[in-house]
Amino acid sequence: MSKAPGSQRDAYARIRGLGVVCVTYRVGGLKVANATAGAFAENRPSSVIGGARGIKERERNPLLHHKVREFDTQRKVFEQLTVASTVLSDPPNGIPGDRPRLACRLCVQAAGLY
Repeated sequence: MSKAPGSQRDAYARIRGLGVVCVTYRVGGLKVANATAGAFAENRPSSVIGGARGIKERERNPLLHHKVREFDTQRKVFEQLTVASTVLSDPPNGIPGDRPRLACRLCVQAAGLY
């Protein structure tokens, strides 16, 4: 994966007002960190939807491929580059409660989400 998705999300945000990129766990996520930092510095609304290993995978095999340090290292990186982040460990129950909070931060602060 190249750095192009982060740059494309940034360009779309400049033209349309909001950009979103979906990335894979670790390699894909860390490749868009630089573009996310740039969007944050310029107060450009943009979001990163990052994949992650499943909870059961983490319990069974802690030495999974592409694990940098800990399973939440990618989230910790993006917490420094965005105004808000969340982990949807229980998507059917977690999304409704987090959606209004995240949307509010995105619109009011005109910055990034992870």
